[in-house]
Amino acid sequence: MMALIWKPLLLRALIAAVFGALTIFWQEPSALVMGGSGAFYLIGTGVAMYWLRDRLRQSAGSSGDALTLNLLRSAGIALAVGGVLIVIFPTPEIFSIVVTIALLPAGAVEIFLGLRHRRTTVIGRDWLITGVVNAATGLILPAVPLFAVLEPHALLGVLGGSAIITAVVLLLAALGYRHEAQSARPVHHRP
Repeated sequence: MMALIWKPLLLRALIAAVFGALTIFWQEPSALVMGGSGAFYLIGTGVAMYWLRDRLRQSAGSSGDALTLNLLRSAGIALAVGGVLIVIFPTPEIFSIVVTIALLPAGAVEIFLGLRHRRTTVIGRDWLITGVVNAATGLILPAVPLFAVLEPHALLGVLGGSAIITAVVLLLAALGYRHEAQSARPVHHRP
């Protein structure tokens, strides 16, 4: 299984790292940059989750865990739809609402899957961490106006901070799974 899941996790980690770096180094992003970069992050994360779902289905065969596969598909779709909406309506208010609506269920799915699979699959613990990060970000975004002006830099800062945490967790996981998958392969010696 590790040989199949490390690539989607690496993709998600790289998308999160690129987005997180952008939010750090772009000091005065416009609403258009906020919408475009946020869309890149949400759509990219949704695609990576859907790819992971496909890989898990392959590893389990056609009789895979239907609940897990359906929840991953739903989370991926919620994130991708959220990404499309924030690029169409790139205002801080819409961004905050849509990203919250996309991250909360996606985070809840990952928490649920993490709790359900933490003892049976290697990815269970990673889902717990990324789920908590996404759900917490979904809860924090609507509170941004209480602490800062509702503007692109503040919103991207919150989402970018969570993206960096996700990037680190999933990069370490993906590289670890890749290493373990390669170590488990039989070595063929030439005569």
